[in-house]
Amino acid sequence: MAEKKTTIVNEIEAGTTPPCEKLEGTGTSVTVISNAVINPDADKSPAEQADLDKKVLWKIDLALIPWLCLIYLLCFLDRTNIGEALSRASHYPHCSQQN
Repeated sequence: MAEKKTTIVNEIEAGTTPPCEKLEGTGTSVTVISNAVINPDADKSPAEQADLDKKVLWKIDLALIPWLCLIYLLCFLDRTNIGEALSRASHYPHCSQQN
């Protein structure tokens, strides 16, 4: 039994097992799924794949850039507000909250 487990592990590591195979043991069954990546664009030419990649990246950029700009603006406003508060506190020492 230990020899069979070792063989199965070696086959999985070597990638020689089929993508989905039922292995029958003594009272147990194990489904082995390989780590193979299925490429949906395998039938496309490299130029078509590059074009599709550019389209996907453009969609991701359109989704992320506005949010990143908003976060950057909020950080800028927060930094400006803190700087302004420190500046005003230095001009009016009687307003500081030092007890």
